[in-house]
Amino acid sequence: MKYASLRYHIDRKTGALSRIIERGVKGVEFLLRFMLFSIGPLILELMFVGGILFYLFDVWYLAVVVVTIGLYIWFTFKVTEWRVRIRKQMNDLDADANQKAIDSLLNFETVKYFNAEEREATRYDESMRGYEAAALKTNYTLGFLNFGQSFFITIGLILVMVMAAIGERPVAGILVTHTHTDHSPGAAPLKLLTGAKTYGFGTLSAELLALTDEEVDIDFVPDVALSDGQTVGDGAWQVTALHTPGHFPNHMCYQLESKGMIFSGDHVMGWSTTAIIPPLGNLKEYLEGLDKLAGYSTLAMLPSHGPVIESPAKRISDVRDHRLARHKQVEACVRRGVRAPSAIVEEIYTDLTPRLIEAAKGCVKAHLEYITESAEKRLVVGLVQSVATA
Repeated sequence: MKYASLRYHIDRKTGALSRIIERGVKGVEFLLRFMLFSIGPLILELMFVGGILFYLFDVWYLAVVVVTIGLYIWFTFKVTEWRVRIRKQMNDLDADANQKAIDSLLNFETVKYFNAEEREATRYDESMRGYEAAALKTNYTLGFLNFGQSFFITIGLILVMVMAAIGERPVAGILVTHTHTDHSPGAAPLKLLTGAKTYGFGTLSAELLALTDEEVDIDFVPDVALSDGQTVGDGAWQVTALHTPGHFPNHMCYQLESKGMIFSGDHVMGWSTTAIIPPLGNLKEYLEGLDKLAGYSTLAMLPSHGPVIESPAKRISDVRDHRLARHKQVEACVRRGVRAPSAIVEEIYTDLTPRLIEAAKGCVKAHLEYITESAEKRLVVGLVQSVATA
C-alpha cells in the first residue's frame, strides 16, 4: 500500500467498504438460515396441509388455500421488488455516512490540520438525515407489506371457515348480538359471501354515541331490526330474539328453543365476567337480563367469548353472585366515605393489570349508579307510602 498512487489514498472508502462487507456477511447468513429453517419446512407443511384438506374435506378447500398462497406470493414479490430499490437507497446512504465517519477518524490529523471538524460533522449529519428518511420509508413499506400479507391470509381463512360452517346448507340469516367493534363488523363480509340478510336490534342514537368513547361500530345497520320476543325462521330452526341490555344498549341474545340453546353473546361469557361501563352499560338492566335468561329452560349457552356453557343455570347464578359480591364491596367503600372510582378500584381489585384499570373504573361507576338508582327508588317508595298513610 505504501507504493500505491496518491489517488488511491485520496479516493479510498474504508468506512463504506467495511459496512458493505459486514452487510454481505449478514445477508449470506440470513439467506442460508431462512432457506434451511423457514422455506424448507414451510413447503413440507403446505404439502401435508394440502393433502389433508383434499382427503378429509373437498378439492375446493385445497383450491382456496392454493389461490390464497398464490396471491400471497405474488403480492410479496411485487412489493419486495419495490422495497428492494428503497432498501438499496437506504444502504447506500448508510454506507456513505459510515464512510464519512470512519475516514474522518482515520485521517484525523488532516482534519485537525485544516480545522475541518465542523465541516466533517456537517457532512456526516447530512448523510444521516438522508439515511433517516430512507429508513423511515423502508419501515413504512414493510408495514404495508405485512398488512397486505395478513389481508390475503385472513381472507383465505374466512373463506375456509365459512365453507366449513355452511357446508351444503344455505344461510338464511346472520344474527348480530350487538355493535361493539369485535362483533358486528364481521356481518358485512359474511353477507357478501352468503347473500343472507342481517338481523339485530338496531343502531344507537347519535346523542348516545356522543357520550361514550367505547369502540362502537357506527356503520352497521341490520337489514331486519328485531324487537324483544320477535321470532326469525320457522320449524326446528326458529330463533327468538331476547333483548338483554346492560353490557350494551342494543345487545341481543338468541334462543334456539328446539335445540335447548341460547346464544348469549357478551351478556353471559364462558371465560370471564362481562364489563359494564356507563353510559352504555347499566348494572340494573344487566341483572334484569340475567333474570330473563335464567327463566328459560336451556341445555347449553353459546357465548361470543369462551367455551360452551354446559350448565347455564349455574353459570348465570355464579355471574350474578360475583356481581352482587362486588356491589357489596362498593357499598362498603361508599359507607366509609370512599366514593372516587379510582380509589375504590385500588381497594377492591387486587393484582389488576394496568390495561384493565380503566375497565375496572367503568364497572365501579356502574355500581355507583346502581346505588344511586336504588336510593332514589327507596326514597320515592317512602314518599308514596307516606302520602298513602297521611
